[in-house]
Amino acid sequence: MKNRQSKVRIIDADGHVRETDEEIIEYMPAGYRARRDAMLYFPLTPHHGWHRSIPANDFRPGDFRVPDWREWAGKLDEGDFELTVLYPTRFMHIGQIGNPSYAVELCRAYNNFLHDKFLTRDRRFRGMALMPLQDPAAAVKELRRTVTSYGTLGGILPAEGLPLGHRQYWPIFEEADKLGCTLSIHSCNSLRDNDRYLVPSAMNGLLWASDFPQEATRTDMRKLVKEHFGRKDLSREAKKKIIYHNAKRFYGL
Repeated sequence: MKNRQSKVRIIDADGHVRETDEEIIEYMPAGYRARRDAMLYFPLTPHHGWHRSIPANDFRPGDFRVPDWREWAGKLDEGDFELTVLYPTRFMHIGQIGNPSYAVELCRAYNNFLHDKFLTRDRRFRGMALMPLQDPAAAVKELRRTVTSYGTLGGILPAEGLPLGHRQYWPIFEEADKLGCTLSIHSCNSLRDNDRYLVPSAMNGLLWASDFPQEATRTDMRKLVKEHFGRKDLSREAKKKIIYHNAKRFYGL
């Protein structure tokens, strides 16, 4: 029997894939694949200053996993979610890439990987595309390609490394407006720590997120939903907006 909360429609506004360099390089052009060993000796995206899985800050022995689409689909079933919007993990640091042409190839490879390994496997997977803002014209093309060909809900603006308000990026905002799609910024750990929210009001997204598989423990999705509806600081109507209607409006679903 489904729990009481499952009668309410649920959108997971922020889920994740754990893309690996070994997977992504298979979607890159032949020149990169021909130098596979040399390419994979270094991370495809730069390391930041905060390692997320050292014992000092992660006490989950044996809990780390890289879920494929089947495991993810099982989690959607478990929580009775209508859909999840998928973001990358390591490739959140795309803004640190210094080589524009390389950034273009990485974004295209990640987006092709996401489409092939997740978006085509279950209609409940919806994606946000990576864009190479190091080359604004290429970013416009990649946003258009992924939205029109892959059905992505929009593009991700890097949370670090680039001055997003500069006029050179205006064509990207204009293209998103033409396409009627979303642009979002997802925080990530940074060497310079320059993605940190500086004022509390900046965190008021009012969107509900599982953060799977990056949650603090191996989460039972039913329990997550139950905890949300059990909150005493929100009205029933606010809870419904946060867990469904706000994401529906934000992503244009």
